[in-house]
Amino acid sequence: MKKIMIALLLTALYSQAAAQWKSFDIGPYGEVAIPTGLVSGDFKHGLGGGVTADIRIVERWAATLSVGYMELKGQHLGAYKVPDLGTIPLRAGVKYRASPFFYLKMDAGWAAYTGKSSGINDYDGGAPLFSPGIGFRIKGLDLQAKYEIWIDDDVANRFIGLKMGWNF
Repeated sequence: MKKIMIALLLTALYSQAAAQWKSFDIGPYGEVAIPTGLVSGDFKHGLGGGVTADIRIVERWAATLSVGYMELKGQHLGAYKVPDLGTIPLRAGVKYRASPFFYLKMDAGWAAYTGKSSGINDYDGGAPLFSPGIGFRIKGLDLQAKYEIWIDDDVANRFIGLKMGWNF
């Protein structure tokens, strides 16, 4: 009897997971960035949000698009405070659904800077970005961990990102 109940439960979970990966999803997300490497000396953390879309290509593969806003909070370095860095990241990528609830993701794009310029830090322009990640999705809830790199003038701004979103 236990085996039958477990089999029914697993079948129901799989059916729900398969149904949630329909051909098009869109929804908002919130994000926290934890700077790593050299950039962790300039910035404490980052907060952001935006909207993302998934478009299924074939059974386990989807194209992804997202646009948002992120602000990295500058730290005090003695008497000097590093200005906050505002960005508008535009990302496109692919998502591979390894199981009904778990996926791997790879994004690339552009982080357009919106922050103020100071005598030391120049936040004009932007930087190409690269972002591999892993995620877990059940129903509309999407949780993701990623490692994002912005390559700007031979300096790489790197951070660990934690995202939570809801897809419709």
